[in-house]
Amino acid sequence: MSWFTDEEGQSIHLSILELLHDIKSHWDSIYYMINQLRTFKQALNVFFQAPINKDITDRWLHEMDWQIIEHMEIVLEIPHSAQQLMLHETLPVLSCAVPTIKTVIVQWEHLSTCLP
Repeated sequence: MSWFTDEEGQSIHLSILELLHDIKSHWDSIYYMINQLRTFKQALNVFFQAPINKDITDRWLHEMDWQIIEHMEIVLEIPHSAQQLMLHETLPVLSCAVPTIKTVIVQWEHLSTCLP
């Protein structure tokens, strides 16, 4: 028996990961933390279901909490992708930055109709 399964019910192995820290100079560290938190979802659910942790079950993230976290990740993924695009430039210039920022705005506007 495996504690963790994928969407099809197949056993999966979770890698050992370190917790990430918020780094004020790296705005997308929050994106990475949310992304990693979602990776830990099954492990967190197992942790909170353990009888030894019954005194902290009030901190358990419910399905609505997970949906909000997923939406936050989707919103932050847009500027994260733009930043990654700019980082791949050998010499970022304003002529590339303006269209990238415009793309972020357009994508957020589109997202506002999908995830109001």
